[in-house]
Amino acid sequence: MTFQVAPVDRPLLSVEKLTAGGHKVNFEKGGGTITHVKTGAVTTIRRANGVFVIDIWVPTLATARPVGARQ
Repeated sequence: MTFQVAPVDRPLLSVEKLTAGGHKVNFEKGGGTITHVKTGAVTTIRRANGVFVIDIWVPTLATARPVGARQ
């Protein structure tokens, strides 16, 4: 998934955009998953205080790749 960094505390995800982008989304009582259909990569969703939460890691400036850089 691609995110844009912004000064927000709680960004929202669109299930419609996730599924249109080739992901399968599953919500259950205690959490859920987002699975990229082609690669099988799975992102875990946890539930905290009645809200579904995805923990993400954001690289620091020292480890970030320049915009447009390829692996």
